[in-house]
Amino acid sequence: KQGAVIGGLPIEEGTRVRTSQWSAQRDARWFPEPEEFRPERWDAEHGDEIAEYAWFPFGGGPRVCIGTRFAMVEAVLLLAVLARRFTLDVDQSETTPVTGLTLQPDRDVTATVRAR
Repeated sequence: KQGAVIGGLPIEEGTRVRTSQWSAQRDARWFPEPEEFRPERWDAEHGDEIAEYAWFPFGGGPRVCIGTRFAMVEAVLLLAVLARRFTLDVDQSETTPVTGLTLQPDRDVTATVRAR
């Protein structure tokens, strides 16, 4: 039986190790200017610049969610339909992230939806 060394820290066999999506997705080694809204990070031209497992909303490896591809396609289609039919005005006030089982804002975020 054998453990491992991760980042210079010895990890005994059988130890559960968790990763933090919050930390990984705000690490400038993986995402230059991580706090900036830069949607081009995800386009076809730049998408391969993202390190494997730097962004992992559906997990990874042999236990990755089997619905990942379907969920991503469905999300893109839904966004396209909504953007075509509605305009969305979102309250731009600052929020503070609250961690838990999922990440959420510290207050309600309101938006006004108008048909186009």
